[in-house]
Amino acid sequence: ADSLGVSSTTLGRMRVGLSEDGQCSTWPMRNGKGEIIGVRLTILPWNAQDSKKWSRRDSQNGLFASAEDFRCPIKKIQTLLITEGASDAAAAISLSLRAVGRASCHASTHPVRDYVERFRPTRILIFADNDSPGIQGGIRLARWLVDQPAVALTADEVKVVAPPPPHGDLRDWVKQGARASDLLAAPPIEMARIPKQTFFDFG
Repeated sequence: ADSLGVSSTTLGRMRVGLSEDGQCSTWPMRNGKGEIIGVRLTILPWNAQDSKKWSRRDSQNGLFASAEDFRCPIKKIQTLLITEGASDAAAAISLSLRAVGRASCHASTHPVRDYVERFRPTRILIFADNDSPGIQGGIRLARWLVDQPAVALTADEVKVVAPPPPHGDLRDWVKQGARASDLLAAPPIEMARIPKQTFFDFG
């Protein structure tokens, strides 16, 4: 928690653990129903230059999320942050924001859709890493999401945002003092338009 700049309570909520030899942190990946479908491992310490990440054998790419999200009664939420990676999701959750992390900037699209269908957020902020692959992956996800019927019915806006330079990702920005209000007010790189039917012919 100290090396990441997040709260230990958040890591507990996400069910982050240690490998048996104590050399790696373990991060469960969940599907849109909250079921664990994979585990991501990271060599400790987190900030080491040679730190490596990989998924446990037979893992599927899913969402890094708080286990408590799926234990509460299902109800519509206001704002959902979709981050790139586990530690960014932990940073957002530490600020008491509703957030899930993707396994990479191009992964976990179907679990994201299933989560959105389950909790029906009004506003979706896709937080990309501040680099070209991250931004392009965020834009691709936003454009794909607004074409999903269930998302179009529930969400009013889907925005792609990124932390301001020189911050490379959301966690770095939070570690340097960003607050929840800063994240929610981040200017959009792209706003995906959700098609709305405004004319009805009952003839």
